[in-house]
Amino acid sequence: MLLQTLEFRDKIQTIDIKNAYELVEESTRNELYTILTIQQEDGARREALPPQFFYGIDDWETEESLDEAAKKGGSNIVVSSVSIDKNTKEPSSRLLSKHSVIAIYNFLEYPKNYDDPLDKVDQIESWGESWSTTHGIDQGARRYVSHASKNLAIDGNLVKTDNNQINEGQD
Repeated sequence: MLLQTLEFRDKIQTIDIKNAYELVEESTRNELYTILTIQQEDGARREALPPQFFYGIDDWETEESLDEAAKKGGSNIVVSSVSIDKNTKEPSSRLLSKHSVIAIYNFLEYPKNYDDPLDKVDQIESWGESWSTTHGIDQGARRYVSHASKNLAIDGNLVKTDNNQINEGQD
């Protein structure tokens, strides 16, 4: 369905409809990213799903061996006799199609020609040091922008920056 939708996208000619489609596509990409990553206990980080997940096993979070995950998720061959009275069981496989996984994760990557709307927001300089006179809804945001423009946290240490460049001679 995803691949057919992407094929449909290339046929859209009306600018407004194409723009609306792109908004939905970006929203879907963000939702899939959230769904296909694991929120860490600290709540600040997300990590990729382990390969064991894609074998469709119930204990993918605790199974350490990829070989064992493959065995658990592989097809179950059922041998039975064929009769007019009942259907023959189909072998089951819980692993995900490799082609499906590739299609979804390719979709998650932003296109090389992606025009990030945030690149058009150049208010950092215009906000400058105006944080000291704010008392409204943007006061915390202004203080954050001012502080983050001058400081960079690396491995638990705060490094002073100069125009987003680390000062020479700083440890």
